[in-house]
Amino acid sequence: MKQKKEPIVKDERTMLVDGKIAGELVLGMTCFIALSVLVKASILDLTLVAYMPELILLIAMGAYALVRRISSGIDIRDMLERDSWLSRLGSGILFAIFVIVTDVIGKRETMSFMFSPKYLLKIVLAIFVFALLTYLLEKPLGLINRKKQKKIEAELEEE
Repeated sequence: MKQKKEPIVKDERTMLVDGKIAGELVLGMTCFIALSVLVKASILDLTLVAYMPELILLIAMGAYALVRRISSGIDIRDMLERDSWLSRLGSGILFAIFVIVTDVIGKRETMSFMFSPKYLLKIVLAIFVFALLTYLLEKPLGLINRKKQKKIEAELEEE
Protein backbone atom coordinates (compact mmCIF):
# COMPACT_ATOMS: atom_id res chain seq x y z
CA MET A 1 0.00 0.00 0.00
CA LYS A 2 1.19 3.41 -0.87
CA GLN A 3 0.93 5.97 1.88
CA LYS A 4 -0.10 9.52 1.21
CA LYS A 5 2.53 12.10 1.91
CA GLU A 6 1.65 14.37 4.74
CA PRO A 7 1.67 18.03 3.71
CA ILE A 8 4.44 20.04 5.27
CA VAL A 9 3.00 22.58 7.63
CA LYS A 10 4.52 26.04 7.46
CA ASP A 11 4.60 27.36 11.00
CA GLU A 12 6.87 29.89 12.68
CA ARG A 13 9.48 27.29 13.52
CA THR A 14 9.83 25.91 10.00
CA MET A 15 9.86 29.41 8.54
CA LEU A 16 12.58 30.40 10.99
CA VAL A 17 14.68 27.38 10.02
CA ASP A 18 14.06 28.16 6.34
CA GLY A 19 15.22 31.75 6.89
CA LYS A 20 18.31 30.54 8.74
CA ILE A 21 19.22 28.21 5.87
CA ALA A 22 18.71 31.04 3.36
CA GLY A 23 20.99 33.26 5.47
CA GLU A 24 23.66 30.56 5.49
CA LEU A 25 23.39 30.24 1.71
CA VAL A 26 23.85 33.99 1.28
CA LEU A 27 26.87 33.91 3.59
CA GLY A 28 28.33 31.04 1.56
CA MET A 29 27.76 32.91 -1.69
CA THR A 30 29.40 36.02 -0.25
CA CYS A 31 32.43 34.01 0.85
CA PHE A 32 32.64 32.41 -2.61
CA ILE A 33 32.51 35.86 -4.24
CA ALA A 34 35.23 37.13 -1.88
CA LEU A 35 37.38 34.10 -2.72
CA SER A 36 36.84 34.80 -6.41
CA VAL A 37 38.02 38.40 -5.96
CA LEU A 38 41.04 37.22 -3.97
CA VAL A 39 42.03 34.77 -6.71
CA LYS A 40 41.58 37.42 -9.40
CA ALA A 41 43.65 39.93 -7.43
CA SER A 42 46.48 37.75 -6.20
CA ILE A 43 46.87 34.90 -8.67
CA LEU A 44 45.49 36.15 -11.97
CA ASP A 45 46.53 39.79 -11.44
CA LEU A 46 43.52 41.14 -13.36
CA THR A 47 42.39 44.75 -13.71
CA LEU A 48 39.58 46.30 -11.69
CA VAL A 49 37.11 45.77 -14.57
CA ALA A 50 37.38 42.03 -13.93
CA TYR A 51 35.74 42.52 -10.52
CA MET A 52 32.55 44.03 -11.93
CA PRO A 53 30.50 40.79 -11.91
CA GLU A 54 31.27 40.25 -8.23
CA LEU A 55 30.51 43.87 -7.41
CA ILE A 56 27.18 43.70 -9.25
CA LEU A 57 26.27 40.45 -7.45
CA LEU A 58 27.07 41.87 -4.02
CA ILE A 59 25.08 45.05 -4.66
CA ALA A 60 22.16 43.07 -6.10
CA MET A 61 22.08 40.69 -3.11
CA GLY A 62 22.08 43.57 -0.63
CA ALA A 63 19.45 45.54 -2.55
CA TYR A 64 17.21 42.48 -2.90
CA ALA A 65 17.43 41.72 0.83
CA LEU A 66 16.60 45.32 1.71
CA VAL A 67 13.68 45.53 -0.73
CA ARG A 68 12.29 42.21 0.52
CA ARG A 69 12.51 43.36 4.14
CA ILE A 70 10.71 46.61 3.33
CA SER A 71 8.06 44.96 1.14
CA SER A 72 7.43 42.29 3.79
CA GLY A 73 6.74 44.98 6.34
CA ILE A 74 9.78 44.25 8.47
CA ASP A 75 10.77 47.38 10.34
CA ILE A 76 14.30 48.36 9.27
CA ARG A 77 14.57 51.34 11.59
CA ASP A 78 16.60 49.23 13.99
CA MET A 79 19.19 48.75 11.24
CA LEU A 80 19.33 52.43 10.37
CA GLU A 81 18.94 54.39 13.57
CA ARG A 82 21.47 52.59 15.73
CA ASP A 83 24.39 53.58 13.52
CA SER A 84 26.32 56.51 14.90
CA TRP A 85 29.01 58.51 13.16
CA LEU A 86 31.57 56.61 15.21
CA SER A 87 30.36 53.25 13.87
CA ARG A 88 30.23 54.68 10.33
CA LEU A 89 33.84 55.84 10.66
CA GLY A 90 34.76 52.40 12.03
CA SER A 91 33.15 50.79 9.00
CA GLY A 92 35.00 53.28 6.81
CA ILE A 93 38.27 52.24 8.44
CA LEU A 94 37.46 48.59 7.67
CA PHE A 95 36.75 49.62 4.08
CA ALA A 96 40.09 51.48 3.95
CA ILE A 97 41.89 48.39 5.26
CA PHE A 98 40.19 46.40 2.49
CA VAL A 99 41.44 48.96 -0.05
CA ILE A 100 44.98 48.74 1.33
CA VAL A 101 44.95 44.93 1.30
CA THR A 102 43.64 44.97 -2.27
CA ASP A 103 46.41 47.38 -3.27
CA VAL A 104 49.06 45.19 -1.61
CA ILE A 105 47.80 41.83 -2.90
CA GLY A 106 47.05 43.16 -6.36
CA LYS A 107 50.37 45.02 -6.47
CA ARG A 108 48.51 48.13 -7.64
CA GLU A 109 50.68 50.57 -5.72
CA THR A 110 54.39 50.51 -5.00
CA MET A 111 55.46 50.38 -1.39
CA SER A 112 57.16 53.75 -1.65
CA PHE A 113 53.92 55.35 -2.86
CA MET A 114 51.94 53.66 -0.06
CA PHE A 115 53.96 55.60 2.51
CA SER A 116 53.45 58.93 0.76
CA PRO A 117 51.04 61.69 1.86
CA LYS A 118 49.02 61.20 -1.36
CA TYR A 119 48.25 57.60 -0.46
CA LEU A 120 47.37 58.60 3.10
CA LEU A 121 45.00 61.21 1.67
CA LYS A 122 43.46 58.52 -0.54
CA ILE A 123 42.80 56.34 2.52
CA VAL A 124 41.38 59.20 4.61
CA LEU A 125 39.10 60.19 1.72
CA ALA A 126 37.94 56.57 1.37
CA ILE A 127 37.00 56.53 5.07
CA PHE A 128 35.05 59.80 4.93
CA VAL A 129 33.35 59.06 1.61
CA PHE A 130 32.25 55.66 2.93
CA ALA A 131 30.85 57.22 6.12
CA LEU A 132 29.12 60.04 4.24
CA LEU A 133 27.56 57.73 1.65
CA THR A 134 26.19 55.38 4.30
CA TYR A 135 24.68 58.39 6.09
CA LEU A 136 23.14 59.79 2.89
CA LEU A 137 21.76 56.40 1.84
CA GLU A 138 20.09 55.95 5.24
CA LYS A 139 17.83 58.97 4.88
CA PRO A 140 15.71 57.89 1.88
CA LEU A 141 15.55 54.33 3.22
CA GLY A 142 14.28 55.62 6.56
CA LEU A 143 11.64 57.74 4.81
CA ILE A 144 10.43 54.79 2.72
CA ASN A 145 10.34 52.59 5.79
CA ARG A 146 8.35 55.12 7.85
CA LYS A 147 5.74 55.40 5.07
CA LYS A 148 5.47 51.62 4.82
CA GLN A 149 5.14 51.27 8.60
CA LYS A 150 2.37 53.89 8.71
CA LYS A 151 0.50 52.03 5.98
CA ILE A 152 0.84 48.72 7.84
CA GLU A 153 -0.29 50.30 11.13
CA ALA A 154 -3.30 51.87 9.39
CA GLU A 155 -4.26 48.47 7.93
CA LEU A 156 -3.95 46.84 11.37
CA GLU A 157 -6.17 49.51 12.96
CA GLU A 158 -8.86 48.91 10.34
CA GLU A 159 -9.04 45.19 11.20
